[in-house]
Amino acid sequence: MQTKLLQGTLLQKVSLITLLCLFVRSPYANAYTNKIDWLLPVQGTVVNGTTGEAVPGATVSIQGKTTTVATDVEGKFTINAEVGDVLIISSVGFTNFQLTITPAVSYSIRLTPSDASLTGITVIGSRGRPRTDVSRPVPVDVISSRELENTGQVDLGQMAQFTSPSFNPLKTASMA
Repeated sequence: MQTKLLQGTLLQKVSLITLLCLFVRSPYANAYTNKIDWLLPVQGTVVNGTTGEAVPGATVSIQGKTTTVATDVEGKFTINAEVGDVLIISSVGFTNFQLTITPAVSYSIRLTPSDASLTGITVIGSRGRPRTDVSRPVPVDVISSRELENTGQVDLGQMAQFTSPSFNPLKTASMA
């Protein structure tokens, strides 16, 4: 009788421990699942505040994080963010717009056109070693005969193209 009582008590203890393990979660697991639970797929549309037209290619990023997306041709975007995150929406020709995420998951954003304008774009290229004279109206490549010989090509046009990829030899046939 005592053995059956001990077995019953042991069975009750194992059952109780199993139930506790199922219903009690560690604080680390709780924090992790709460963090995941707060990520929302935030959707929105970015339009020109003056004309109402879509702004394709606008950048939507979360401040302080590396998550960034771009709007599609209709100005629509979807980004995963937490409540309280700050979205920064920017596009060339418009002033930046900041939006704090609330439990709402869809936004309509109207960007204000900027008064600032681009005055010009400067593109700088380099070939690694300074052999191009750019002080003239048209850049001139200075190529030594040794460089041309080292290409292994037979035709002078191919030698020049091999040495200077921007060179385009044009071969024409005469009909005379």
